[in-house]
Amino acid sequence: MKKVMKVLDRIEELILIILMFVMTVSIIIQVFSRTVLNISPSWTEELARYILVWITFVGASLGVKRGAHMGVEAFTMLFPKNIAKYVKLITALVCAVFTGLVCVNSISILKLQISTGQVSAAMQLPMWIPYGGVTFGTLLMTIRFIESFFNTVNADENGGDN
Repeated sequence: MKKVMKVLDRIEELILIILMFVMTVSIIIQVFSRTVLNISPSWTEELARYILVWITFVGASLGVKRGAHMGVEAFTMLFPKNIAKYVKLITALVCAVFTGLVCVNSISILKLQISTGQVSAAMQLPMWIPYGGVTFGTLLMTIRFIESFFNTVNADENGGDN
């Protein structure tokens, strides 16, 4: 299972690197076109916006993996150590259920986007692609919260801190 999670780590990182690169190039093209060529290609802004959605949700998943969600950590630290582990377990479960529900509900939106054939204004991109970032990201977050739950359980069994 650890190998699978390491592969997932790499996939998340690779997706984020590629998307950040493409978004940066798109924004550079937009700025160059506006300032030097005096034109404003709408596809660059649209592409950057849709990529930002994907970066937000995939990045949030990586944030869960790395424990970068400070609000959860700050909340857990309010409790004594013996209670904090239970709060951490409950928090991981609640977050997994929430992100799981968002993922499941976003699938119905994806189905609607596919069935209607809606496309974006500038690039004529099928709208299920930008909306897919929510589904994919919340699926990854759900997996990460479940991973966090089991890491906490295993840390408690081994007497370690996680």
